[in-house]
Amino acid sequence: MIPHSEGAQGSRWQHLFGETVRLGIAPLLLLVVGFFTADFLLSGLYTWPRTSRIVILTLTGIVLSYEFVFKEQQMRRGGGSADRAIKALVYSCLIPYAVGFLALLSLAALG
Repeated sequence: MIPHSEGAQGSRWQHLFGETVRLGIAPLLLLVVGFFTADFLLSGLYTWPRTSRIVILTLTGIVLSYEFVFKEQQMRRGGGSADRAIKALVYSCLIPYAVGFLALLSLAALG
């Protein structure tokens, strides 16, 4: 049996881990995924090894977004309304992805 104090401590660490992923790891990773996706699309080099790397990188970003951002926020509210989870997904994943994508487009326009 887990004492109450250890359960509360575990819950605090889970919350800290979830917030670290949502506010730090996910935005950084999706910024990089967006950047490399734009690089792939603009390069015109569509070889199978390069395409498979981008597909795997994109799938990794999708899984991270769903499992560690969307579901974490949905579970925090007890499985109720998905509004908070969708907002977290947009701010932590979709906007950084778009910023990374647009960053490479901007660099390409300059060059």
